[in-house]
Amino acid sequence: MSNIKEKIKRIINIFKKDDPFFYGQSNFTEKFFSKLLYCPHPFTNWSLNPHTKYNEVFMHTKEGFRKTSSFNSIIEEFEDYNNKCDVYCIGGSTTYCDGLKDYKETWPFKLRELISKDKKSFLVNGGVGGWSTIQSLIRFFSWGAVLKPKLTIFYQSKNDLTPLVNGREIEEKIFPLMENVMLQFDTSLKSNFKNYKTNNYGVASVYGKDIFVNEKGLKRLSAEWKDLYATRCKIVIELVKSWNGKVVFVPEIFSEKSIYYNALCEMNDVMKEVSQDKKNTFFLDLRNEIKINDKNFIDFCHFTKEGCEKFSNLLYENLNKSL
Repeated sequence: MSNIKEKIKRIINIFKKDDPFFYGQSNFTEKFFSKLLYCPHPFTNWSLNPHTKYNEVFMHTKEGFRKTSSFNSIIEEFEDYNNKCDVYCIGGSTTYCDGLKDYKETWPFKLRELISKDKKSFLVNGGVGGWSTIQSLIRFFSWGAVLKPKLTIFYQSKNDLTPLVNGREIEEKIFPLMENVMLQFDTSLKSNFKNYKTNNYGVASVYGKDIFVNEKGLKRLSAEWKDLYATRCKIVIELVKSWNGKVVFVPEIFSEKSIYYNALCEMNDVMKEVSQDKKNTFFLDLRNEIKINDKNFIDFCHFTKEGCEKFSNLLYENLNKSL
């Protein structure tokens, strides 16, 4: 117990001593910071830690994106491609590909390899574990407006349900920005450091000590909550339209055994409805194309290396004309 207390104290002292900037010109010297998957972010609460390494190779770019090439900077790679972006992937952990430490095993990387067979292509993986469409939209209306991707792949819906399941039970109605069920990542990081890895690398602790984690919370899924999700989908469509790009909405593939499954089907119906009758959008349903088993999935929703291979192939086969 004393060793744990000493370790926590040492880490807290590191935060006090070092300049707490994870991005840009950072002065962090402790190797500890290369082990953190997430770090605080001023607008999205948390994002990917640019210092994270796997086998001595950076997993993320210095701007906080999961890598899809050897470049360690989205900005530098964008310039290398003459300021042209072919594909941008919006999503949470199923786009980031939780469970796969090597970025070369992820489906965005594999999709990039496939589309690059015909021509050299630039694809950005915008997925971050735990992010809802609110956070993804914040990133997209900032970075998307710079990158102006030709095609945007929208693979996100489940994380908009997570606050309903995790948010403290006492709150019958969750506010649109979730301020009554979620805390700042930085606060949770310092107060629950010894449980860092066991609470999803710090993300779970943003729900505080009264985290619910119960499917009964899904009873809070209301027409208003689904309408908020629909609105964010529509904003992505309009934003992409401003640079003559296209959006493909792809429902997340989940096992029927997941507590989220039925509610997720409702969210995907909303996604489908939003994507109809729009000139620059289409709906691509691959839910019956990949079997939910141990070969393809690590759990109820995250792809294995083999699953990423199959998913990227399906995307390529169906989207090739748009790429």
